[in-house]
Amino acid sequence: MEKVGIVCCSNGLQEGSRKDLQALEQVLKSMGLEPVYSPYLYAQEHVWSGTARQRAEVLMDFYRNEEIRQIFDVSGGDLANGILPDLEGKILLLEALGGQKGQMLTYLSQLQQLGAFEKVRGILLGTFTRMESQGQQMYPLLKAYIPDSLPVAKTYSIGHGTDAKAIRVGEVYRLKK
Repeated sequence: MEKVGIVCCSNGLQEGSRKDLQALEQVLKSMGLEPVYSPYLYAQEHVWSGTARQRAEVLMDFYRNEEIRQIFDVSGGDLANGILPDLEGKILLLEALGGQKGQMLTYLSQLQQLGAFEKVRGILLGTFTRMESQGQQMYPLLKAYIPDSLPVAKTYSIGHGTDAKAIRVGEVYRLKK
């Protein structure tokens, strides 16, 4: 059986989601995949399932483990920012389930203040579920924060919809302006 890593890079899962994780395990096994679980899946204190360093170490251990062929993040929320701070030369993927214009502007301001938009080679916008359900788009907000030369692409295939697709971290992608 091919092994797959199950991590929680963002907000820890609530105890009530154990049944969902068991259902996911059955689906994976029916596909010939053997899940290997991070010890930091469930919220222990507030929303944390472990420190950013602990969650990052498990993720990197899965990347280094040649037996693990795929890694699935089963979390959502705000805490993933702490585990993958290396943006240099990368494509930045932005998407959100919740959040309104004010929150998005705050996040964009923080990214700008950190110099993220000067470090990345492009931006991929996924779905912004709440904003888009209200007829609002992220790109008009984003363009005020980024250099004109930075490529931006939009996809409705990445986000929180039931038809959402995965994206491979570390894969080579090309965004053309």
